[in-house]
Amino acid sequence: MAIVKRFRGIQYVEESAFGTGTPSTNLRCFNIEFTPDLTCLVPEYQKSLACVGPDAAIIGGKGGELKFSTYMRGGNGSESEFSILASNCGLKRQSSAATTDKIASSSASTVVFDNASDITATVTGMGILVGCSAAQMRWVSNKNSATLTTEPDWISGDTPQVDEETYAVDTFTPCFATNPLGEPTKYMAFYAIDEDDQYWTLNGCAGVWKLNSTNANALPVIEWTYQVDSWTRTGSSAATSFADTFGSAHPLLADTFYIDSTAYAIRSIAFDPGITVVPLEATSGTNGRSGWLFNGAGTPKIEIELLFSGTLFDYWAAGTTFQMAFNSIKDTNEAWGLYVPKAQITKVTMGEVNGLVTMKPEILICDPGLDGSTQIPPWSFSVTGSGS
Repeated sequence: MAIVKRFRGIQYVEESAFGTGTPSTNLRCFNIEFTPDLTCLVPEYQKSLACVGPDAAIIGGKGGELKFSTYMRGGNGSESEFSILASNCGLKRQSSAATTDKIASSSASTVVFDNASDITATVTGMGILVGCSAAQMRWVSNKNSATLTTEPDWISGDTPQVDEETYAVDTFTPCFATNPLGEPTKYMAFYAIDEDDQYWTLNGCAGVWKLNSTNANALPVIEWTYQVDSWTRTGSSAATSFADTFGSAHPLLADTFYIDSTAYAIRSIAFDPGITVVPLEATSGTNGRSGWLFNGAGTPKIEIELLFSGTLFDYWAAGTTFQMAFNSIKDTNEAWGLYVPKAQITKVTMGEVNGLVTMKPEILICDPGLDGSTQIPPWSFSVTGSGS
């Protein structure tokens, strides 16, 4: 049963416990769709009289699915919408240097901060936004007591310089604590406000996200899908107008996409982390669940579109693996990027745009192995934020 009414907005809150929370913060989003579910159990009896029909159904537990979209944008010096939501979507969050940190020394592949404590707090996979002449995102591939080895190695003209500042970035990677990935750090509660000015109160929510395919000169869109434990429809809603404290979304303009050391002019990009949500079924749960579990057994992948490239076609044919990085940077307050240390093209779809031959490589994200005894994250997604 799908709700056909239009929704005017969403409010949210992080729950103190599974199923317990009162949403209060407005969320700038669109394409809102809620599909409620309700278990109806029909008793099966054999009756002596024919054609009398079944007994009335017994109502069981609730459930449902909430979908909405947000624009991909940074936090303009504060925690972004993406960071707030993604923190509870089966990911590990690391926050890197604030704007007070400066580079003491550097090369094409290494960075040393002037504050030793920042080296200590840095982990493999963390993103670093460097404010050089052309701002760039780098990711830590190895660390020791003094030096960070960063990837990818950009051209020499983009090498970070001494005394340049780094800027606050929130980085998200898969969590390796358990397998499956475990329960959310916190569950979410939402108010979905319909066109009749009524609240749909949704509790015990756990979600996943993906970057929808976005073309050049378009705004990147994150699609969120939350599994819902319980819902009610009651009460009048509050006004949904509110001040926007974040920066404006940045269209895909002047962005860089690298495979190994080569920059490619791509027409579009999409990213799916491949994480799914499964119920933690329990008789103790009001709706037959005591929570949700994230399952990272899916296949994370990236899809790009570009003019036909013989090099990438040969990569596909030979099974070549490579590193990959994407930067979308407006300025040091509004930036995001994706780094994959080991990837492989597993499918190529040929096409045509404006009379030109194009290709859509589907890029499989592979296991990059260990940095010493530490698992290297198979991907790192970084966005400007609070750095804390």
